[in-house]
Parts: sequence; structure tokens; C-alpha cells
Amino acid sequence: KKNGSTRFCVDYRKLNEITIKDSYPLQRIDDTLDALNGSQWFSTLDLKSGYWEVEIQPEEKEKTAFTTGQGLWQFKVMPFGLCNAPATFERLMETVLRGLTSEACLVYLDGIIIVGRTLQEHLNNIRKVFQRLQKANLKLSPKKCRFFRKEVSYLGHVISADGVKTDPEKTKAVVDWPRPETVHDLRSFLGLCTYYRRFVRNFSAIARPLHKLTEARSNFNWTEECEKSFNNLKRALITSPVLTYPRTDKEFILDTDASNEGIGAVLSQKIGNEECVIAYFSKSLGKPERNYCVTRKELLAIVKSIEHFHHYLYGRKFLLRTDHASFRWLLNFREPEGQIARWIQRLQEYDFEIQHRKGTSHGNADARSRRPCKENCKHCTNAEKKFGMETDISVKVLTTEDAWSSSEVQKAQLEDPAIRPILERKLNSEDRPSWQEIAPESPATKRYWALWDSLHLKDGVLYRPLPVTTKGNRYVLVLMDYFTKWPEAIPIPDQEASTVAEELVRAWISRYGVPMILHSDQGTNFNSALFTELCKLLGILKTRTTALHPESDGMVERLNRTILNHLSLFVSKNQTDWDTHLPLFLLAYRSADHEATGCTPADILFRRTLRLPCDILFGRPSDTPSLPNEYPNNLEARLESVHAFARERIKLASERMKTRYDSGATGHHFK
Repeated sequence: KKNGSTRFCVDYRKLNEITIKDSYPLQRIDDTLDALNGSQWFSTLDLKSGYWEVEIQPEEKEKTAFTTGQGLWQFKVMPFGLCNAPATFERLMETVLRGLTSEACLVYLDGIIIVGRTLQEHLNNIRKVFQRLQKANLKLSPKKCRFFRKEVSYLGHVISADGVKTDPEKTKAVVDWPRPETVHDLRSFLGLCTYYRRFVRNFSAIARPLHKLTEARSNFNWTEECEKSFNNLKRALITSPVLTYPRTDKEFILDTDASNEGIGAVLSQKIGNEECVIAYFSKSLGKPERNYCVTRKELLAIVKSIEHFHHYLYGRKFLLRTDHASFRWLLNFREPEGQIARWIQRLQEYDFEIQHRKGTSHGNADARSRRPCKENCKHCTNAEKKFGMETDISVKVLTTEDAWSSSEVQKAQLEDPAIRPILERKLNSEDRPSWQEIAPESPATKRYWALWDSLHLKDGVLYRPLPVTTKGNRYVLVLMDYFTKWPEAIPIPDQEASTVAEELVRAWISRYGVPMILHSDQGTNFNSALFTELCKLLGILKTRTTALHPESDGMVERLNRTILNHLSLFVSKNQTDWDTHLPLFLLAYRSADHEATGCTPADILFRRTLRLPCDILFGRPSDTPSLPNEYPNNLEARLESVHAFARERIKLASERMKTRYDSGATGHHFK
């Protein structure tokens, strides 16, 4: 910890997965607040290591076992990180303070507030509560307790003799939003407003002056009319019906996001068919935090937001939404260490479901994280996309990032001092950074900045399309049969669905017939209405890879790398003739023994060896006379033999891969 003491941090994720959840009912926040009416004096208490005062049944202790490298240890008291700890502790506190909670104090999870209509009554109530806590051997943290206050913050509200009012912290993030000074700043603010526009009457009219400023040819001239529009929209965001009181019978929704400037979150609930805001949260990042990678920043946003809304979320199941796709496996990170491990341990105490949604649909939290900040920020990302599924044919558009695996390319780009600043900003936003932001970078980085619009992100990797050839081709459509390993690689000018569908029919179906199954990546061209209808008409079962699932469509990835590696040896200096070398590459690939099958693709498909240019040196092959029906019979027998041999080789290759993968896997067993 910061004070030098040790923090116990045990990974109980696997144990929590198989634990039957304790559904102990929590009190309604509004009922709790209503009970405070008429009070004049307030004190709030914070327990110290309260969990460690709860003993574990002897027969259950072994379930908490952990290793430190010095043997196996188990807890005698309730540790942090168990999913049922909050409900257990709530039950304990209500039992300890039973009989006092209606007049002397209120308890909500780990928060205790002592009230009193007079100073003497307040003193008596403090004494009663202390006696109960002492009897239960529960200790307080003096630094976190507040005594004899006329006004306190409790459960997201400000409590005083005048009644209950909304805590300014709930709306501070919007109230203190600085006036935008650039189009980028203004678009961030309008992104938040647009998300809740259905709640704001005459939204279009109110926001019109601001929208005019975002027009491409408009000068950024902030007028009095813009100021009025800006203030009216802020006021609309912090009043009903956008902002509403929490309802304990509805599920909480927490949207989080991180950016260069800071982290932000919006807590809401679905009332009827609409999402209504409970509270906002934002926080600027400190200098060390601005150096975090994107994954760590996004995780920081989740941890800080959940801690900020602790009194709403603790002990309840809620929905956590993020635009960072890898967090769907947040609690499955393997062997987390250091800060990440501590953060994940904190999150284990909460019951939530993670949902990913695209950044374009994440405008409420995204805007909160992008409040204007004068300081430049740098970060990186760590994402890997590998897919695996065996079907009859695999289809993939080949681009330059396929020369190596995504993780290899990404690692190299993050280590490149010229590319890394561009990659970091591209991961964060598609908007081109200003010259002021990029000016401190190296000349090489500035050259990449000038090419911003031609750079694209795919699976966390920054890439440019293949150079346009003299024939106008920019991409390669790769098709491959999973059994024979027979490839086709067709140069195409674009990735439009109509182009891909036309080439599929021309280059594959017209030659080899209609496949039973067609497996593709997540490209929009393969999932378009046109492509779907084509598969439906031809009776093709269409499947696709799972987005961001940590496995790989290894066969096609290897073919892509092989194509690019070989083309790089023959293309001209300007690289605009790569499409002329593809046919001869395919001839060589189809004539080479494949490691998995032990045969050439041509041998398995046709049961004949393709004649290569070098075979001319050996002259014309001799004629072999045969009867009319003898050749097809012999061909059938040879094909049957080679197919059986290929199947056996593929099976052995699959078993070798499984053995290699299983050797690094760790099993988890619980009784």
C-alpha cells in the first residue's frame, strides 16, 4: 500500500465462477434516506478490516487456499475478493445493529451514519453504536470517520437539517465542463448531448449554433449565442428527465471510457424504454497515468468508476459497458501481476456483466473521458486477434498487416519510435490530431501524420493498403480448401461486396463447384446483404470468425504470410507489379508438398503432378497406352489412396498441435 503496509491479494476468479451467489436483499436507498428526516446532527463511520472479523467455517477454509511459494495457506477469516463477501458483511452489520437502525443509525453495506435531533441524543446514539461494534469486535478507522457534522455526504446525496439534496459531485463533471476552444473539444461535448437528445425538448434548435461551428468550412468563432446554447445544454443534462433518482428495483448500467485526457463514466438505469442518468463521473489523469497503455487506462476507468459509485453498485449485479473489446474477458486475464492483479482483486467483490459496444454507440462515457486538456498524452494498446475454425473453404482479404501475425506486427510497431505516437493516437480516435500536438514528435512521425487518412487500424495494427498496381489492383482475395490445401489468390481493385461475390463465382465456383461451407473473417463485405443472399441462393452455409476471440485461423494466416514473403522477393522497386507475380507463386505453392498432408495440393485435388517450367529440361513425358475406362478407374483408386493418406497426416498434425497447446495449459480443480 501507499503507507508501506502489505495488501493481501488473492486471485479467486475461478472460485467465484462456481460459487452459488448469495441473494441477500439490500435496503432501498430512497427508504434509507427518508428515515433521516428531522435529524440535525450526523456522524459517519468507516470500519477497518471489517471482513477479517468474520470467521470462516472450518470445513470451508480449504476453499480459500493459496500458495506463496512457501507452502499452501488458507484463510481463517473472510478475505477480500470473494463474490459473496458483500452480502455476508451486510447481513453481519444488520445483525450487529438490529434495533438501532430505525432511530439511532442507518447502515447500508459498509457505510454507517449516526443521526440525532439534538446534540445529547446524537451523543447517546454514538455511544449505543460503539457498544454494539465493540461487542462484535468490529474496529473503526479513525482517519475515515466524521463526527458531529451538520452536513454529510451519504449514498450519493448531501444530508443536512434542511433535508436531502443531490450531491454536487454527481453533476460536477458536467457543470465544470470548460468552454470548448477547438472543434474537437466541441464535438466531444456534443457527443454527450446527442446521446441524451431525446430527453431535451427542442434539442436541435438549442444546439444549432454549436453544430454550425463544427462545419468543415466554418471558422471557430465562439459567440454569445454559442455560450447561451452551451449553458442551456449543460443545464438540460443535470436536470430531470435526463438526471433521475436511483431505483433499487432496476439494474444499474455503468458506461466507462478512457482517453488521452482522462477517464469518465455515466451511471444510469433503464426506466421504461429509456436510459436515465443517475450520476456522472470524470477524472483527469495524472502524469504517471498518462503513460499507461490503452488497456491499463481503460481498466483504470473501470476501477475508479466502480469505486466512485460504490454505494450504488456494491452488493448488486450491474451491467458494465465499455468500448474496449478485450474487456469481455476482463476477469479471465491469465496470471495478472502487480497493479493489474490488485485492480482485478478489487473488482472481484462486485457482481457485474461486461458488455462491449462500439465507440460510436458509447458517446455518453466517451465524451466524459475527452474533456479538453491542455497537456499532451501518450499511450499504447495491446490487443491480439487470432481465430481458428476448420471448414471447407476459408476466405480472407489480404492486406499488408498479414505478413506476420498481428501480435508480432503490433509489438514491432509499438517499439518503433516513429510509428508508436501515430498508433497510439489512432487507437484513441479516428480524428486527426492537431499540428500543435504532433509538433514535438520526430520528423519521421510527422511524415506518418501527413499520411493519417491513408492509415488504417485492424486488430490493433496500423497498416496501409497494398500499393495500387498498374492494373488498378489494391487487394488480394484469398480462397483455400481446407482438405486439399488448394489455394486461389485473386487481385481485386476494391473490397466491395459485389467485387468479392463476383470473383468468388468466377474464380472458384465456376471451376470447382459450389462449396458446402464458406468461412470468412468479420469483413463487412462478407457479411453484406448481397453476399448473404448469394450464399442463400447457392445453398452455402456461411460462417465467420468470432470477433477478438484469442485463437487464429492459422492455415490462411500462414498462406497470407507466405504470399507476401515471396512477393517481396520479386516485385519491382515501386511495388506496383505484385499482381503479375501471383499466378507463378500459386503454381509453385500448388506443386509443393504441404507439411500437414504430406502431398501437394494438386496431387490431392487432381491426383496428378503439375508440370513446371523446369520440367521442360527433361523432355515430354512418355505416353502410357490404356483402355477407355482404365484411366478413370485407376484415377479413382489413386485419389482414394492419396485422400486416405492425407486424412491420416492431417489427423496427426492436429494431434501434435493439441499436444503442444495442452502442454502450456493449466487446469483448475475444485471440490
